[in-house]
Amino acid sequence: MAVEPLFNADLETLLNRVRIETADDAQTLALIYQSVNEVRLGFYSKLTTARALTIAGYPLEDNPTSDNAILRSTGANTEALWVTWLLAQRLPWTSMDNSASTADAWNDEQLTRDAKGLQEFLDALKLQIDEGIASLEEPPDENAGATKASSIAPDEDDLIFERFPGLYPLGTNTTNAGVI
Repeated sequence: MAVEPLFNADLETLLNRVRIETADDAQTLALIYQSVNEVRLGFYSKLTTARALTIAGYPLEDNPTSDNAILRSTGANTEALWVTWLLAQRLPWTSMDNSASTADAWNDEQLTRDAKGLQEFLDALKLQIDEGIASLEEPPDENAGATKASSIAPDEDDLIFERFPGLYPLGTNTTNAGVI
């Protein structure tokens, strides 16, 4: 049974966005399914399951204009980038064999030929993924959260200096000239 993406319409659409036209090798399919499932679980973990499912319920439009459709489209884009990030690290291993044509293709491909280029590509993808996830997170509740220090003031009704005047000689029992 194939896994389904969370934000893209279906697996075929997601694979087209990842630029995989055909994949019929059992090992390749297993890696693709594993990657799609990991991304799905990653969204649940990073956004919470409720938030991810809420966004997945929004309409998926080619040209989104509403806030909800933009969130869903951002989710679909981020999902494709995340799957690409995982597969870029995993799929080259499945194509390494002793055939001459595979070796030629391996050597001709910039990302597999140059480890630094691959790392730069992966780092750029990761940055885009992190930005996408950040834009999908639940916006902070304006009525909750940390209190600003400037809004905290002493309780005027209960000054400790007045309750225990002898313990705090520099409290309310002093003048500018010194102790009263």
